[in-house]
Order: sequence, then structure tokens, then C-alpha cells
Amino acid sequence: FFGKPQYICTHSNLNSAKMLGTDKLWNGFPSLQIQGANLDKLAMWDGGAVRTTHREFVGRVRNMDSVSWSSHSTQVAGNLVASGVLADAKGMAPSAQLRAWNFTNDNNEIIANAASLFVSNHSYGTTVAWQNIGGQIYWYGDSSINQFRDWKFGYYDNRSRIWDSVQFANPYYLMVKSAGNDRGSGVAPGTPHYYWNGSAWALTTTTRDSVGPYDCLATFSNSKNILVVGACQTDTGFFSGIKDAVPFSYSSRGPTDDGRIKPDLVAPSGLVYSPTSTHDSAYAFLGGTSMSSPALAGSALGLQELHQKLTGSWMWNSSVKALLIHSARPCKSNSWGPDYDCGWGVPNVNQAANFLIANKHAPIQESALINGTQRQLKLRVTSSTDTLKVSLCWTDPHAPTAAPAYNDSTLKLINDLDMRLLQGNSVSVYPYVLNPNVPAAPAIRGDNYRDNVEQLNQTGLSPGIYTLRISHKNNLQQGAQNFSLISNQLIEPMQGASQLQLVSSSPQHIQLSWKKGTGAKR
Repeated sequence: FFGKPQYICTHSNLNSAKMLGTDKLWNGFPSLQIQGANLDKLAMWDGGAVRTTHREFVGRVRNMDSVSWSSHSTQVAGNLVASGVLADAKGMAPSAQLRAWNFTNDNNEIIANAASLFVSNHSYGTTVAWQNIGGQIYWYGDSSINQFRDWKFGYYDNRSRIWDSVQFANPYYLMVKSAGNDRGSGVAPGTPHYYWNGSAWALTTTTRDSVGPYDCLATFSNSKNILVVGACQTDTGFFSGIKDAVPFSYSSRGPTDDGRIKPDLVAPSGLVYSPTSTHDSAYAFLGGTSMSSPALAGSALGLQELHQKLTGSWMWNSSVKALLIHSARPCKSNSWGPDYDCGWGVPNVNQAANFLIANKHAPIQESALINGTQRQLKLRVTSSTDTLKVSLCWTDPHAPTAAPAYNDSTLKLINDLDMRLLQGNSVSVYPYVLNPNVPAAPAIRGDNYRDNVEQLNQTGLSPGIYTLRISHKNNLQQGAQNFSLISNQLIEPMQGASQLQLVSSSPQHIQLSWKKGTGAKR
């Protein structure tokens, strides 16, 4: 490939856990035992039934509808909850209960069960663009909308709307979805293939585009509130050295049609060793974003369990998402901020867990912004060597679904919150933004009016007093918007006062305090 040898490697569920630091949840906090024991809050929707009699699952996996065992479903379930009878196959939440449905009636089942779940995994997507079926090539676009590219890439569809609605209505439930493996698919010019002419499949040699390199997330991979996960190569030393994480060439990239940052994160995949459905002690390899998504779904459940054991309460879905994004390191070692290849990067679950432990009294602020108000934090920076990192995330109301169109750029963000760092009355730091018109360009600072995640990450600030302001544009739907705020500082009540101060969880010198206002508190 471009004169360089290419290699194929295999790895395991265990190596996925090691790259993300999820293995530290199992072993790093022995008094807490973060393995999902007695938790029946995890689900998956997939193509068939899980082999529940497999020695890695006995007594912990229930098929809720399908009876026909599926190798794909069993391997995804293994990444989630395999107990580790074979160490390399150990899943992210190795003692958790798992409910498994097939995806035939997923929307109705998700709506019916969302209130009883914390996390679900969805390693499936829409049939789009180029498909080889029985040796015949099919193109699944609509030539009446665009004859060269499938309009469904970047499109916010009906399922996107429903899934956003489900998470908005169930604030403790986070859906985790694979980004898809469509990037790079295509055929040589003039290759015979079938397309739908409006009434039947017809053979043609029309030249159409290959998928990508950007704008290749299909339909409900463009949901706002869910966690969308791409696939990167496994490197268990990624967080211990200065090196890049390498997304797989097939892993679908953003942006969405309205320019939002997707995927949200990437996680390890490749050829992952996990239980399969052949017999009760069978294992096999499975790759693609199908195996990166459950790596984060199982890890998210572990962080929920840890938070509950530390604080006695569960996190909002926006808080879990914020925590994973806040802990992430960009894929490119020389880059700050997000990109359309990897989103916010590779999450460091071990770092996220240590943050929760260090700040166990109030690790994440869950609050609400009332229409027409703003929230403010006062910051005192005492050294120019300090680094301030603050992540804001909210579960946005669903957007309307528009008629099928190619690259409809209508914004899907409903409640547009803004985070700014001010010195005096002037904005000192804006959050990261990307330019969907130049998708390969690095992130810059500016007004993010597209995403329901914003992040400030700044070093070298001049010593002095700053204000962190959270405000909003236009009117907030339903009169308020819940949000989650996470900082490299801890927010906790001041003794005998109604204000809040941020107490350092790392050797830095930034001090923050809430300014008393009219915003509602949870």
C-alpha cells in the first residue's frame, strides 16, 4: 500500500480492555469490585440470539425474543459480559446481567425498556451504498436524489429522532452505537451493478462514487444524544506514550449533514477474540466497529457502577458521555480537540475512574439552565503553566426529520448552550469547532452552534480572575435544559454557604466557584 507493507493482526477482548483502561476497573479498586455484579441494567440489540449456554455467560444472559443463535450476537455479547473463563475473552463488564433482543422491532422494544436500562449496545446499521449479495453488486442509493452518492450518509432519519427522544425522556439511559464500516466501499468505473429504478432492480454500468473519505455515517449513526463509536487499531501502550491512534480505513467518518462532530469516540477493534455460537466453549475473531462499540458500552456500565458506589447515585446519560469524552485523548498526538475521523479520540476509562474517586463528593455537576438565565463560575489562575479542561454535555430534544435529501445542512441542535471563558467582559477562550466544508482541517476555537458537546482545553492562561459562563441562544424548548459539566477541578459545597467551590483533584492552581443565580439545581 503506497510502497509500504501492510500487516494483519489479531487481539482479544482483554486487549480492548487494556487499551481503554477498563481492566483497571476490575483490578485497580479491589474494595469496590467494579465488574457489574448484580446489575441488570445492560442490553443489546443485534441480528439474532446469543448462545446463552456458552461457558462465558451461564446464568447471566437472557434472549428476550430470538431463538436462533447468531455468531455476531454472541461475539458482541462476549465483548460486553464474557466472564473470563478464557482470560483473553473477558468482557468489559464480566459479572453483569445482559438482556439481548434482535433488531427486528428495536424501536418499540427500546421505548418499552429504556426506563429499566442504563446502557445498551447497537452494532448494526442501515444498508447503504455498495453491497455484494450472492456475488452480485447492488447500489442502495436513490438516483432521483443523487445518482453518484447515497443520500443516506449524514442524514438525520426517523430512527435518529426516536432514539434522541428516548434518551431525552430517560435521562439515565445511554445508547451506544457502532459508527459503521462503509468508508471506502465502491467499485471500479464501469462495473455492472444493480440499482433501484423506482419499480425494480435494474442492471447498469453508471459510474458512481466510492464512499468517503468523509460524510459516510449512515442514518441513525447521526443521532445527537447517543454515543457513536468508530474503530481504531489496538495499542495497549497508547496512553503511556506519545503516539497516534490509528482509525481503521473502513471505520465511517463524519461530519453529519449539518456539520456535527461524529463519531463521538473511537475504541479498539481489528480481529477481536471473543466467545462465539458454535458450541459452549467456542471462540472466534470478529472485527469492525461492531466490536469497538460494545467495548465502550460495557465500560460505560462500569463507570455507572463506580459512581453509584462512591456517591450513592447514578449518572445522567449526558454525564456518562461527558466523562468518556472528557477523559479522551485525541488520536493525533500533535493535535488538540476533536476531528471528524475520531471524534474526541480514545477514552481513558482508568483516568475517568480515578477522576470519580478523587472527586467522589461531587465529581460531575448535573444542573439545569432556565430559559433567559446563565450560570457562572469564577476562576483564579495563579500560574501560566496551569491547564484548564472543562467539558459540557447535554441531552438535546429531538429534531424534526426532513424529507430525504442530499446533504441537507439544516441544523439539528434544538437547545443551543454556550460555554465561554471570560476575563473581565471579554471572551478569553471559546470552545472547539470544526468546519464541515473542510472536514480534514484541525479544530479551531469559535462559536459552536452545531453540537450538544462543548469543550474548553486551554493552557498558558495569564494569571488572574476568569469567569466560566454557561448561557444559551434563542429560547430553550420546554423552558429549561439539563446539562452535565465536568472539569479537571472538583465542584463541592462551601461550608455554611450557598456557593460552590472547585477543589483541585490534580496538582494545579485553578480555583473556581459558582456564582449564585436563578438556575435550578437537581
